[in-house]
Parts: sequence; C-alpha cells; structure tokens
Amino acid sequence: MAIKDGKNLDQAPTMSAADAWIAHGDAMFALLEKVAGQAPSGDIDVYEESAPGYRHDPHRELDPQLAMIASYVDAEDTVIDWGGGAGRVSLPLALRCRDVVNVESSPSMQAAFEELKADAGIVNARLIAADWLEVEELQGDVSVAVSIIGLVRDIVPFIEKLNAASRRRVIILWLAPLAKDNWYTALFPVIHGEPPVRWPDQRLLMPVLWEMGLVPEIRIVPGLLDGEFPLLQKREDVVRAVVGRIAPQCVGSPDEAGVRAIVEKHFDDYFVETPLGFRGFFGEKDPRDDRHLLITWETSK
Repeated sequence: MAIKDGKNLDQAPTMSAADAWIAHGDAMFALLEKVAGQAPSGDIDVYEESAPGYRHDPHRELDPQLAMIASYVDAEDTVIDWGGGAGRVSLPLALRCRDVVNVESSPSMQAAFEELKADAGIVNARLIAADWLEVEELQGDVSVAVSIIGLVRDIVPFIEKLNAASRRRVIILWLAPLAKDNWYTALFPVIHGEPPVRWPDQRLLMPVLWEMGLVPEIRIVPGLLDGEFPLLQKREDVVRAVVGRIAPQCVGSPDEAGVRAIVEKHFDDYFVETPLGFRGFFGEKDPRDDRHLLITWETSK
C-alpha cells in the first residue's frame, strides 16, 4: 500500500455526506416509483385526500413533542414553519409567540391551514404558498421543520436556507429509526423480492450537518405528534390498508389476491388486536414504540 506524506494514495475518494444523502433518497424514491407502478407527477397534490386528517385543534393540550418544540420558543419570537401543512405545529405556537409563518406548497394543506386558523380565531399566523427552496429573504427567529426532512433531496441548500432565515435557532423533528423486524420491512421482500429502502434518518443527516460545521443538540421525544391516529377496527380493513401501502400497483388488478394471501398468511405474526383496534408489531411482539428525534442548533446571527 503506497503511503506518501501521511496519505493513502490507493484509497479512492469517499462520497460526501451530502452525496450519500442524495443517493439514498434517489434509491428510495426509485423503488417506491417501481412499487407504485408509475412516477409521481409534480402536478398532483398528494395531500388532497389526507389534508383533513391533519386538522388539529390549536388550543389543544400540547403533546410531548410539541411541548419540547415550544420550550425553545420565546413570546417575542417569529417562528417559520417549513412545510407546515395544516398548521398542526405553527398554530399552537402562534398562541405562544409573536407570530408564525407557514411555508407550504400543497394547495389542500394551504386551504386547511387558512380554515383552521379562522376557526380558531388566530390572527398572528400567515401563509406563504410556495416551495421551500423558492422562498427568498424570509426572516424569523426560529425555524422548525417537522416530519419533512426525509422529503428534501437537496439537503445542503435546504439547511443553508433554514440557517439564513433564522436569527436564533433551527429545529428539525424526524422519526427515530424503527426496529428492523417491523411488519413493513418483513413483508416487503416477500412480496417484491427485494428489501425496502427506508426513509433517511439521523445516521445520514448528522454527517451532513457535521460537514457543514454544525454541531446540533439531539433530544429523544416519545410518542406520536398530536397523539394517536385512529386504529382500524376490522381485520379485513387492515389487510386492505397493508396491501395499499406495500403494493399499491396491484390494487384492483389480478395480482391483488396473491398479495392479500401473503398478508393474511403473516397477519398474526405482525399485527395484534388491541382494545383500540389493530396495531402493527415492531420489535419483539411489541406495538410500535413511536419516538422522534429533535435536532436543534443555535444559528450564528
């Protein structure tokens, strides 16, 4: 092995953390496109049907995750919520700070935000209907990016935009990694013949931040944002939902019966009926332990 001036001359250049993030995301979306049977269209509002489900009372008691975000926000702050959807984060924060700005590109989410804001009588919240990276010269004290970081391909420009827009602090909230033996990871290769590519997590994000000279604080927050979503009550509804999630391209086709048979065969291995409805197993026969990571740092302004 050739060594000169302390360097290994035979070692190939390593991929940057930002390139690794992009490569992982491209692989994930390519596989999802393959599974869905078609490429997503930029003209389609993917939240058109689900937007009403993101409407949450701004005056509700804060869940642990939202309470932790709120602990970093002062009464005189302007908070920018990047990809804030229907305002599940920004509208409760508006009751606790000077004002909030929701940067949201989905028309369905925009409409839900405006309706919920009006219904709650909140006047210190405004909407910017635009893609995150298209917004220019926006300034606030605190930026929050909740449950969107995995959707961002150009990660470095996005982090730079968060920093530039934030006088005091940036907060990112994202799912902690799931157990490897969850139902989705177990059933996906049985149906598709290859393992899934999971959402990027902190193992890919943290090296990007370190390469950018950022050393954030990381806090683990238990539970689901806004509490539990309603669980399905009937076994057949769970099977139908699982097929739609794991093999959407086969729904309504002759292949659907075969996928349903696979899900039925493994149903009792990965799903359990609770008093609240059916829940998927994650880990050793335990219901999913939902945790998020709150990643935050102070900006240099």
